[in-house]
Amino acid sequence: MNDPRFDLYSKENDLSFASNEAINDALEEIEKHKREIAKLEELIEKWRDEISRKAKVQDTRAETSNILFKKLLDSEKPKLQKKPPIVTNNNFMLRKVHSFYNDRLFKGSSDNRLEFQTEEVMETCEYSNTNLSLRYIPLEIVETVLSDYRVINFAKLFKLVRPPNYEFSNDLRVDNFCVVGIVHEILPIKFKQKEFFERSKIDIDSNKIKKASTEVCSKNFSVVLTDLKHTLLLTIHGNKLIKEYYTSIKAGDVIMIEAPNVYKSSRGFALSIDEAGGLNQIMEIGKCANYSQCGMKLKDGKKCSGFYDNRNHKNCEYHEEIDLDVKLSRRMELNSGYLGRRIGPQEKMKNTHTIGKVDLKFKNQRSFNRFHNSIEYDDGKDMKINKQEQKKIEKSKKDNLRLLRKLQMKSASTNTNTIKESVINNKQKNDKKKNELLLLLQKDLINKHK
Repeated sequence: MNDPRFDLYSKENDLSFASNEAINDALEEIEKHKREIAKLEELIEKWRDEISRKAKVQDTRAETSNILFKKLLDSEKPKLQKKPPIVTNNNFMLRKVHSFYNDRLFKGSSDNRLEFQTEEVMETCEYSNTNLSLRYIPLEIVETVLSDYRVINFAKLFKLVRPPNYEFSNDLRVDNFCVVGIVHEILPIKFKQKEFFERSKIDIDSNKIKKASTEVCSKNFSVVLTDLKHTLLLTIHGNKLIKEYYTSIKAGDVIMIEAPNVYKSSRGFALSIDEAGGLNQIMEIGKCANYSQCGMKLKDGKKCSGFYDNRNHKNCEYHEEIDLDVKLSRRMELNSGYLGRRIGPQEKMKNTHTIGKVDLKFKNQRSFNRFHNSIEYDDGKDMKINKQEQKKIEKSKKDNLRLLRKLQMKSASTNTNTIKESVINNKQKNDKKKNELLLLLQKDLINKHK
């Protein structure tokens, strides 16, 4: 190679060469080398890109082949618990909340409502065994109010109230008790009207009797309570209680009912409260975070009114069963279709050559037992049969075959005899007719000759 740098170095002290031309040639060669170096760098980058792409493809193939294995490893790893959200109570205003009566809280006033600022909390409620997302009454006040009460959840309530009378058992030896539940649904108000009745009024001054007709009307509404497993109905009677609780109670709220009455219903028993117990019979604690409504669409186009516990489920029980049936039907190893298509009796009769023999029919139980005790029909290979019984079975088979052959011979002979008799009778009849015709012809000929 002719390196221009070597020429420059050798001619460094030589002043006879043309300086501008040599320098220009050297610069041109340097630019050529730079271009070649740039091309080589581009090729190196392309090679690196291809190598990285191939490595990614191999990694993705390995990942797709071992997805289940990775899922198992992930399931064994401890899951990180989500941190509770930051509490921000600035957005909430003071809210009137219902509570049980307490002298310290109400201070002798007849109003059963208290004003508190709702707290955004992620805590567990000891009484309902659920998480609360909102707290209407502070925890300290709830503990002070419930210090004199015995709290009963649905599991304890079903133990205390038993059929057939559906009354509280003697195990409940406390007067102050309350039942905990989560509001699922609030049903509309019902009006019950009674018949008109006449009431006589006496005027003392005029000494006359006036008749006046009046109409009695009773109002009530019912609330469906749950513990995220079972449901129970609570009916609230009275106009005053309806005004207090109908608009304030909402679905998903955790409430407590003070000493409710128990009565029989079509589905067992239900709870009820009325105005006789006063206005302080329900206490609102907070909103349940684990309660959620189903919301799946039904055939009518309406949404499902069921509920579910979002800690363990994604839909209500009904829709979960439907999803499970659909998933099982797609799996061949759990589906009955894997064993083969079901064949009806008519198809069996048509396709006996492909399916097998026609189903056997037995006249008596005796013949059925004989067949199933024979050697031809063995349910298992490990069955042991005595030799004497085996000989008896073989003899009975031979006897049966002999009888069948005799019967077949008799039937065949009877059939041939009947055929012969019918042929002879037909010949005799034909001969008689021929003789009669011949006699008639002879008579006609004789008459003509005369």
